[in-house]
Amino acid sequence: MTNNNTTAPAAVDFNDTDSLKAELQRLQNENKALAEKSVSEKKLGTISFKSKAPFVDEKDGKEHGGNVGIYGLGRYPVTMYLSQIVSMFRPTTILALLEFTLSVSGHLKSKGATTAEADAAKAKQIAELKALIATYKKLV
Repeated sequence: MTNNNTTAPAAVDFNDTDSLKAELQRLQNENKALAEKSVSEKKLGTISFKSKAPFVDEKDGKEHGGNVGIYGLGRYPVTMYLSQIVSMFRPTTILALLEFTLSVSGHLKSKGATTAEADAAKAKQIAELKALIATYKKLV
């Protein structure tokens, strides 16, 4: 991944101590900027989507892709195919999932919250869950 805010020097002279120190400093700054960006993106809880068109792999001759990647829910993307999306996002399925989640919410964690914030975050999320259930009950 290239950071557009920094520019790499044309060439690093590995025999020149000052050149090496400058390159090291540039790389440390770039790493710090990337780490801060990564942390801020995680805090936002941004969910994004990508689609991968189907293709046949020349090595194994099998078709791959043809799915949607859902990013931002955890460390790895969630991959779903059209049939899964249709099944998962029917209002009755969503309502069942929300009601099940509410029934087991007593032992669920609130991801990303510190111990001090956990109780408040969980209470807020349970209230939001109840509001979602009320909304979906109107649809079903």
